[in-house]
Amino acid sequence: MSDFAPIHGTVFVKLSDQLLYIVLAIRQKALLLFMSLLCVGFVVSSDSFSHEVSVARAHHGSVPMAILVAALSVAVTSLIKMLPLVTLFVVVFTALGVRRMGIERRTLTYEIGADGMRTRDGLGAELFLPWTNVAWTRMGKRLLLVKIKPRMLRYVILRAFPPEDQQKLAGFLAARTA
Repeated sequence: MSDFAPIHGTVFVKLSDQLLYIVLAIRQKALLLFMSLLCVGFVVSSDSFSHEVSVARAHHGSVPMAILVAALSVAVTSLIKMLPLVTLFVVVFTALGVRRMGIERRTLTYEIGADGMRTRDGLGAELFLPWTNVAWTRMGKRLLLVKIKPRMLRYVILRAFPPEDQQKLAGFLAARTA
């Protein structure tokens, strides 16, 4: 791995890059997010809960089963109702955040070498991430996801690199995890 010649790339971050990252990050935390939204949905619609318990008790007989069925019914219904609003909220605030960044901050330069990854923005802010701090990597068609120990997730926009460097990077990452 030490013979891996560093690859360099520069990219301008677009809104679609940010949104794709959010979708992938949400997918990584899907169960936690689902349970959180389920709880929020249950709290938001708790006024219809007592009615649902009565209906479920009539069908299932036992009180604990009736409460469980009613709770899931109310929470899932509320979750489905809230999903478009949550999606709109995420897209709007992401778009506002990307717009507020400015052109200099949205221009990123990557250097990926045998010792780690270095990211610089147009203003000179720099982040170096040694491979020893990386738990895993997942390379997709548009992004490289990097899981940093213990709980952070970062991404690298792959269009910053020419196709031959992307293949070289994929080989390096595969050899690193083998």
